[in-house]
Amino acid sequence: MIAVAPAPPGNIQQPAEIVGETVDSVTIRLEGTTMAIARHSEQPIERTFIDHTFIGGSTLFPRDQIASYIAALNPIPARLLLERRNVAGSQLRVADFSKFRGKPVLVLIGTNDLGHARAVDEPIADWLNANGAEADFIYLGDLSITGNGHMLMLERNSDALAQLIIDWIES
Repeated sequence: MIAVAPAPPGNIQQPAEIVGETVDSVTIRLEGTTMAIARHSEQPIERTFIDHTFIGGSTLFPRDQIASYIAALNPIPARLLLERRNVAGSQLRVADFSKFRGKPVLVLIGTNDLGHARAVDEPIADWLNANGAEADFIYLGDLSITGNGHMLMLERNSDALAQLIIDWIES
């Protein structure tokens, strides 16, 4: 399994703090900001979310392609957004760890991904290992590869990153 800037499973992700709730929406506090999520419809992806989360601190995202990238995005279904933010503990959880035993896993993150700091994602690899997987964690900065944000597959060095993943698979 290859996990590039993965979401943590609900087993280890803290639930979002709910600061307001109605039948139609829930407001959460996450990383110091609040976010309202509609419960029954798709959420359009706001430009501030794209700039902060998808592009973030990347120095390698092709800025001249942002408009094309935005045009290709689809709204996020409410359930997916609620799960991803672990609202009320709704993030997917692993119940059967037997499938992990001996399975190779790569968790890979860049240096400039604002939502996937080493301290957040390295515990995913640790958790996988503690549950029987054979997980490797690659922080690109340890390989002197800097500047990658969240959308590594779209960034200027994506071919080199793909080769890094191929090399890991072949090893």
